[in-house]
Amino acid sequence: MKKEVSNFLSRYGFLMFAFLFLFIISKLEPPEIRTFLLASLLECLAIAFSSFASFVFTKVRFSETPNAPNLGLIFLGVHISFGLSVLALYLAQFSN
Repeated sequence: MKKEVSNFLSRYGFLMFAFLFLFIISKLEPPEIRTFLLASLLECLAIAFSSFASFVFTKVRFSETPNAPNLGLIFLGVHISFGLSVLALYLAQFSN
């Protein structure tokens, strides 16, 4: 367990340090941070919905030979709709 933690820190330590450094020097204000956190939350929900749709789609056989790469289209469709939702929320938040 201890070796796994040290491996993780040695691999991703620089990346975490760079992210924190850039976060500190960017001087984001609370509305921007709130929007970033909301976008992150919505992306997590989009990944969860895509995973659920992939699970359902692979368990239920709708056709013997699918004509298109359906799993990729599900993933793309979910993320496009969530991206448009984030854009709408972002515009509504900063238009006041």
